[in-house]
Amino acid sequence: MKLRFRCDSQIRRVAVIQLLLVLFCGCSSAQVKPAPPRRLKAPVVKPSNDPYERIRVPNLVYVNVKKAVRRPMSVSRFFAQGEIPASVKALVNGEPVQTQCDTKTRWPDGSLQHAILSFWADLGSGLNSVEFVNQENQPDAPPLDARAMLGGDFDLSGTMELTADGRTLRADLREMLEAGSFRYWLRGPVCTQVIIEDRTPALRFDLGWDQFRSFHPIFVATFYPGWRGVKVELIGENAWIEKIQDLKYGLKLKTGPPSDQKVVFTLDSLLHAAHTRWRQVFWSGPEPAAASVDFNLAYMVHSRVLPNFDLSLKVSPRGIADEVENFNNSDRGGLSGTGQWTKYFPTTGGRADIGLFPRWYMRYLYTFDPRLESVMLADAAVSGNMPIHYRESAQRRYTAAAGADGDSFGRPVSVETRPTVWLANPEFNWTRQQDRPVIVGPLAKSDWTVDLSHQPSIVFIPYLLTGDWYYLEELQFWASFNLGNAGDPGDAHYGRHFDWGYINTETRGMAWGLRTLAHAALLSPDETPEKKYFFDKVLYNAAVREGILDVRDGYFYDNAPDSPWRWGRERVLFGHANPLHFIDHNDAYASVDPQAFVTEADSPDAVRLVNSPWQLNFMHIVLGHLDEIGMPVTPVRKAFATNLLNILTLPEFNHFLVGAYRLPVQKKDTNFFSTWDSFKRAYRPKLMEITTWDSNSDTDVEHGYAHIARAAASFLPGLCDNGHCGDEAWEWINRNVKYQDRLNDNPKWGIVPRVAQPDQAILQIAERRAQAVKSRQSERSKH
Repeated sequence: MKLRFRCDSQIRRVAVIQLLLVLFCGCSSAQVKPAPPRRLKAPVVKPSNDPYERIRVPNLVYVNVKKAVRRPMSVSRFFAQGEIPASVKALVNGEPVQTQCDTKTRWPDGSLQHAILSFWADLGSGLNSVEFVNQENQPDAPPLDARAMLGGDFDLSGTMELTADGRTLRADLREMLEAGSFRYWLRGPVCTQVIIEDRTPALRFDLGWDQFRSFHPIFVATFYPGWRGVKVELIGENAWIEKIQDLKYGLKLKTGPPSDQKVVFTLDSLLHAAHTRWRQVFWSGPEPAAASVDFNLAYMVHSRVLPNFDLSLKVSPRGIADEVENFNNSDRGGLSGTGQWTKYFPTTGGRADIGLFPRWYMRYLYTFDPRLESVMLADAAVSGNMPIHYRESAQRRYTAAAGADGDSFGRPVSVETRPTVWLANPEFNWTRQQDRPVIVGPLAKSDWTVDLSHQPSIVFIPYLLTGDWYYLEELQFWASFNLGNAGDPGDAHYGRHFDWGYINTETRGMAWGLRTLAHAALLSPDETPEKKYFFDKVLYNAAVREGILDVRDGYFYDNAPDSPWRWGRERVLFGHANPLHFIDHNDAYASVDPQAFVTEADSPDAVRLVNSPWQLNFMHIVLGHLDEIGMPVTPVRKAFATNLLNILTLPEFNHFLVGAYRLPVQKKDTNFFSTWDSFKRAYRPKLMEITTWDSNSDTDVEHGYAHIARAAASFLPGLCDNGHCGDEAWEWINRNVKYQDRLNDNPKWGIVPRVAQPDQAILQIAERRAQAVKSRQSERSKH
């Protein structure tokens, strides 16, 4: 497939516009003092109107062990809305067991959404089933206190030793725990998990060889009463926004019984770059027997946390082996590694990490193969190596979202706290002094280049499946970085509008940035300031886009001069009529191909600006996914979807152009195309005659525009416009995109409509798997 990606720099674009502003009007929007925050009221989001009756899919996971064992477990689980009204009890091979339910989030109706479930399981050799059902009240027992955690029932220790300039500095888990510097993540009779750090302005345990002490140590310890071993996570962080410098040191990590501590990791020299952190995980004392968990993709799809991935696809053993080989041929991550990620995010061309989720995560979701679990965790750990971590070291307001006023200290940096900061350009001329990051020591140029337009989803799936607090914070760091990197911080049409956090970049960057922001809003625990902060920014992004699309019957219509809706309508889109519902006008650097479009100045349909169908389709996919997980984007999704719907159904238009490289958006007179007839006339007539996909893109399931368009069209059924409906659009594209069998080994674009795979089909797949488990259990009982 011939790929023709553009790699224009967003920073260059903004710099040129700013220069023109200075030259011709002597002003910049970023010089304007941010206005007092204007708060948006969260709408009541109605459940999506599924065109079929919802039925209950068995909520099972499957645990595989080599030999019979009794062991403790903690399982992260996302539940379908309304299924679990209160709390959860686990049934292990049909037998109820005491279950600790640490609730993290709930649906708007109060039912359980995301929780971490801890229990002891008697597992037979081979495959075991664990079903999760409702229980009104979970066991009420206090978690371990510091005295119990430090007592003789557990083999607990953990130390970090950092050596530089002939001096060794030390952080000790037990010392920090004794000092009371911890908080609970899991608490109850089965499992206690604590985050051990001093996150107060005193920072008693921070380390360094100068007065700034930029190194911040964190430990996470997981206890199961009745098991001596303790899982210990050792986390080293260099992220304080007002203590920015690179650190270089030798590293030694130790765990084990306090009387017999062992070195478990050593590195002679580590360049710990600013804005990064690392994590190493060990068992201090005995580790439970290995167990692999199949989280049941059918149920995950049913719960709506994942789109409707085609469950008939099957990743082959060759696909698994290829992914393992790809990973083994990389540097495998590590404290300074890259894993399978692309260090220079703007690298052009199709890539395995670009999509709603990366290829290697999708292969794991379809197989839950233990080898791919190792690949997933190693690649996820690389997130800490990417220089996007900015932790607030000032005591200011964190967010003014309703009920969320609080101290910013220790949280990922927010645009509420620093409304004029631009993390892509910390030295930005018009950033206020009090909002600037502070460099205090040596700072080398990073060998990572991070943007939004090519940004993978790095930690959403790992957090969803593990429930590890570390991955949650990684997700929050990414969302925070994106909000501070979403464009000029000002209120110009290319800006983010200070503390509103409008993601304002290329269409693909808008899609991936909005995806990560919404994931942070979804999974940040309820009642935390982070939950309210990220959800507040989702509201602003939805409100501005309702204005861009001129949606007046949505959630956020407000024509007041200072409203986000009006700003999107008048400032971002310059007040242009937008009846064909283009989501944005991209930018002037997008080339207009005179071989494809009418460009003659005397033509009323001459093209001035274009966009890319594949970028627009990224946004269709993201908005469809966000609508299903309950984000307030339904009016935006439906209005924008009519654009794709008409391109795929109008009989006089060539539907294959949905997989082209560019499509026309704006005329020479700067107005948007306002009728589908003029939109069609903007193309050279020869393009209305093609009968194949551009560059045969349906042969490429990694980044073929045809497969991306098919995934986008999967969200159209149930919508109608201009006398045509989404079922018609899906039928055409599903019939005309060939090579769908290649999606088996790379299913990242293998999304189908919910109506094409209703819950009845999901139920059948789940029941077949459950029957296989029962057969295996029956065989064990005979022996």
